[in-house]
Amino acid sequence: MQGPFSRELNEALLRQLSIRWLVTKESGPSGGFEQKVEAAHACGVRLVVIERPHERGLTFAQACRALEENYGL
Repeated sequence: MQGPFSRELNEALLRQLSIRWLVTKESGPSGGFEQKVEAAHACGVRLVVIERPHERGLTFAQACRALEENYGL
């Protein structure tokens, strides 16, 4: 499957798969970002958003450290 998906489909997937955390990038309107956020809130799913880099992005190691420091993952 390839998105973007409606809020309803996102909700159905979150519930069907018993998802408790959703990690997503800030993809904007073309990526269905708002629908993901609304679905996560409606389902009580914790949301971790990877923002678009302002200048340069994080390395994978830096992203892992940031997740660990901010969310205990």
